[in-house]
Parts: sequence; C-alpha cells; structure tokens
Amino acid sequence: MCAVITDIGWSYIAGFLDGEGSITFAHRGKSVRVSVSQAYPEVLDWLVERKLGHIFQDEVQYESGYKTRFRWAIQSKQQVWRFLMHVEPHLILKRSQAQLALKVLAEERHATPEEIQLMKDLKRPPRISRALS
Repeated sequence: MCAVITDIGWSYIAGFLDGEGSITFAHRGKSVRVSVSQAYPEVLDWLVERKLGHIFQDEVQYESGYKTRFRWAIQSKQQVWRFLMHVEPHLILKRSQAQLALKVLAEERHATPEEIQLMKDLKRPPRISRALS
C-alpha cells in the first residue's frame, strides 16, 4: 500500500490532513477514523488511486444553497495504523491527535472516555506560530 508514496508525498498528505482533515474516535472509541472533506475530488482521487480509503459524496446546505462535498475516509485498523505511521512525523497541528490514535491502536484496545474527550479537546489547534516553533 505505502510503497508507491514517497516521503514528499507523505509530507503533502500530512499538510492536507492538517488543514482539511480530522482524526477521531468513532463508535464510542471502538475505532479510529481519519477523514478529509473537499469541494473538489481531485486530491482525494489521488489518495484512492494509491489504495488509501474511499470517497463519499453528499450535498451540504450553505447560505448560498446546496453544494456537493466529497469526503475521503479510512477506518480499518490496519489502514489507519499504516496511514498515521507515515504522516505523523510530518503533521504539525494534528500530531498530538495522531499520536493518541496510534497509542490506542498499538495497544489493541478501545479508547477510554478520557481519551475520547482528550481527542475532542485536541481539535482546538494551538496557535500556528506556536505549532511551527
């Protein structure tokens, strides 16, 4: 799966995840989900072509009307583990979330209520200047 993506590719994907994605505990902490939402599917298609996840399409209502949104996601434990292992060194804003998810996956257990809350709290990113120093 990962052999076709270079280190530069993983850096690009990490930046994309940092800016447009999310890492969450799903099903009350029983699984980890990684997803990215976009108005245009081209970058998401690039991920799927490399056997990373799936794309879902839905209509989202905005003040100006409905627009199509594309959401890329991976949820299988093996895919999430491999994906996060590759992007974690390149993440800035979501590194702590990735590390928490990897810890739970490595220990082959469900997330505790405290870890679920911590993951939610980590969604409030630090100031970018602090994260880059």
